[in-house]
Amino acid sequence: MKLWYTVAYDVSSDKARRKIEKICSTYMQRVQYSVFEAYLSEANFKSFYQKIKMECSGEKWDSQTDSVLIYKHCASCYAERICIGKKNTFSKNYFIL
Repeated sequence: MKLWYTVAYDVSSDKARRKIEKICSTYMQRVQYSVFEAYLSEANFKSFYQKIKMECSGEKWDSQTDSVLIYKHCASCYAERICIGKKNTFSKNYFIL
């Protein structure tokens, strides 16, 4: 079963932030500078999560200041989200079912 996921991160190290960004952009669409969204299968989410979790245990990660937030949404909850201002989507293939 696929679910919608939203990921937001705040990472102080440029190197660690670039790695988190690369992982996110592999699986998801950027909607704001440090926010990504995707409709992922359970297998794709597990793969994504393992890569993020491994990166968050790396030497450039500061557990006192850095964070990655992952939100899981059902389709109806995701469809009810509210956007005030310009809605950023960085891909022409991005759509909501």
